[in-house]
Amino acid sequence: MQSETLPSLYPTLCLLHGRQVRDSVQWIYSEPMLVYYIQLFRNAYWPNGQLTAAAELPTDEQKLQMRRQAKLALLRNIPGLFSASVNNLAR
Repeated sequence: MQSETLPSLYPTLCLLHGRQVRDSVQWIYSEPMLVYYIQLFRNAYWPNGQLTAAAELPTDEQKLQMRRQAKLALLRNIPGLFSASVNNLAR
């Protein structure tokens, strides 16, 4: 019984899934959501109607320290990245 009903459900499930995707895309691009996105952007760059102040540029010493920290983080994570890449290739 189960093997007979599953194939007959596939077209219905595909139609429902397609409708759900279409409805989700329409909702994402609906006018209220576009207004919401614009408000998020505006509030991120102009909180309280004021343009945010420019961030201070790092000094040469701070830049050097950030480079060192980035290199150390990369070197610490290379074995994990390498093994993850090899595992993905093996699949």
